[in-house]
Amino acid sequence: MGSAVWRKDRRDHQHPGFDGHDLADIKDDMEKASAAEEKAQKEFETFEAKSKDQIKGLKDAIVKLTDSKAEKADKSVDVGDENKDLKTELDGLMTKLDDAVPACEYFMENYPMRRKNRDVEIDGLYKAKTFLKGGTFAKAGRELKPGDTLF
Repeated sequence: MGSAVWRKDRRDHQHPGFDGHDLADIKDDMEKASAAEEKAQKEFETFEAKSKDQIKGLKDAIVKLTDSKAEKADKSVDVGDENKDLKTELDGLMTKLDDAVPACEYFMENYPMRRKNRDVEIDGLYKAKTFLKGGTFAKAGRELKPGDTLF
């Protein structure tokens, strides 16, 4: 072993030479190692506790989001069904409107003629009312025309 000095300890075993200073260094290193190990263990336990809390929180969030997703999926199906019902109703109304278009076009195209006929009829009713009350139409000096009875 080269330059190491061998001494006998109290039990007569041979060890390389250590003096008291080396033994104190070893004990000091062991105490530092124990302190570092204890500190590391506490840090690990803290980390482990925080990690477990975080995992629990994340699992709770997953459950909550899964429930929310399921509710939204159900709501989406309900809205989809409602939209289908509304679409069917709208299609029915559009069919009614399409069926009514010819009649509406007839009224729109014939409106001026119908208005003129209504005016003539109203005028005739006024003339009849005037005649029945004893009125005469001699002042006109001509044939009566629609609108003559309106005062």
